[in-house]
Amino acid sequence: MAALERRGLIVVYRDRLYVDGLGDIPRTRVEMTRHGRAVARAALGAPREAGPPAPLLSLWLWKIMVRVARAGAQGVDGSLAGRGPHYLAVGQSPDGRTPSRGFIVLRHPDGVTHGPYRWFLTDSGRSHIADHLDAYRGLYPSIDTEGLDESSG
Repeated sequence: MAALERRGLIVVYRDRLYVDGLGDIPRTRVEMTRHGRAVARAALGAPREAGPPAPLLSLWLWKIMVRVARAGAQGVDGSLAGRGPHYLAVGQSPDGRTPSRGFIVLRHPDGVTHGPYRWFLTDSGRSHIADHLDAYRGLYPSIDTEGLDESSG
């Protein structure tokens, strides 16, 4: 891993995680960089998959949006894993330069002034779903979007 990291093919994240019954344990997470993915594709002779047409989201971002939309007024736990919030959340940035889409926001549930924060759709997120739901259903038919017509509009 160290050699791959030195060459810019991966990024290694090390932290600690509390697990009930085990206590504080070390955790290592590895993420391939864009350059790393390009090198792997070239080595395997695999063509790069074309992404969805603009302004549609990738499959993994769409899954996050559907998850947040389904949560409705409950919201999704504030520890929404991964880098998705960097691309989707208000005030976040995937690379420090590019603004996110502002489709989700981390806040308290309505009527609550303290306690854990949760992820909710913004008006922009609801509009995006309403405007592009049919396109997403065609692009990602394996993702269950039944009921999003009512909950996101």
